[in-house]
Amino acid sequence: MFNKRSQNIPLSSFFFPDNIKIFDSKESKDYLALELLENLGLTFGIGNVKQIYDSHFKLNSHPYILISEKVIVHHFRIKTIEKIRLSLAIIKNGIANKEDINSSGIQCILLIASPKNQPGIYLRLFNKLQMLFKEKDFITNLLTITDTQKVCDFIASTEME
Repeated sequence: MFNKRSQNIPLSSFFFPDNIKIFDSKESKDYLALELLENLGLTFGIGNVKQIYDSHFKLNSHPYILISEKVIVHHFRIKTIEKIRLSLAIIKNGIANKEDINSSGIQCILLIASPKNQPGIYLRLFNKLQMLFKEKDFITNLLTITDTQKVCDFIASTEME
């Protein structure tokens, strides 16, 4: 499924149960992006989360990247971090943004926080995520999981195939 030899660092090393949120109800994608960023802030000591979030949305007319019909990525470049951080929201019933027809089928939101001075790290991770999250079987199976540790285990298992 996923060629782990294409990059040295396994994707599963970026996923932690505390940084994965699973929602049964519909939520706004903007609310989810802030929720994921706040979660990373609490877990990894990232400060000024609200200011980072507000700046991101003021600077970007399209603050996310659509990588498949069910997955979007928010990318935050942050001066105060040294390592790339990743958070995931799985929204079983889709997001609640009726005004944005392009995001009506979204069920996964990835949030990447990367060091501002190291864009290459983000690009390598983004390419790996894009390859994996574009696979329909992967998304279909991911959406059936109800436990955050099992999400991590599932992602790790895809790298072994």
